Amino acid sequence: NGGTLLGLKKLSFYYLIMAKGGIVRTGTHGLLVKQEDMKGHFSISIPVKSDIAPVARFTTCYQKRTSLASLGL
Repeated sequence: NGGTLLGLKKLSFYYLIMAKGGIVRTGTHGLLVKQEDMKGHFSISIPVKSDIAPVARFTTCYQKRTSLASLGL
C-alpha cells in the first residue's frame, strides 16, 4: 500500500569496534521509522571475545533515507 509507505524512513546505523590499535569488528543495524517515531532506542548484541579485551571503543553513526527506492521497496 503506497499510502502507508510515504511516511516511512529508513535509519541505517553503522558501527565499528576498535581495540588493540585497529578495527576489530564492524556492522550495521537498520530501522524503518515514521517521522513521529524519531525518538527511541534499540539494542545491538556484541559478543565479547579476546579480540576486544581488555578495552574497546564503540563508535556509531547513522544515515537517514527517505526515498522509496533507497528503502528497497
